[in-house]
Amino acid sequence: MDPDTRRTNVSRRPVVPAPARLLPSGDSYFLLKGADRELLVPDADRRRALWTPRVWPGGVLVESEIVGTWRRADTRVTVQPWRRLSPAARDAVEAEAESLPLPGVRGRIVVRWE
Repeated sequence: MDPDTRRTNVSRRPVVPAPARLLPSGDSYFLLKGADRELLVPDADRRRALWTPRVWPGGVLVESEIVGTWRRADTRVTVQPWRRLSPAARDAVEAEAESLPLPGVRGRIVVRWE
């Protein structure tokens, strides 16, 4: 098979989004200003939780929607969801937290839900 055919076949594979992602503080996905923030997070209270005047938390992305915030201290990841998440979504968030490549961290990552 020639290289051009292989490249074409690879590009036709459907891209399956991850069920959950923990976006770091300042991630370009939500690095927005003004009215653009309303498009991503319509609720004003939730916008204030994500874009604080101090250090921003990370964003919890589930099924392509920001559904809460997260912060990490050593091996503890604290998640503050904005709505009730399904057991599958919670499992996906926990799996994402446990897979974070954290250099120098010893021990298992523990997720705390608030």
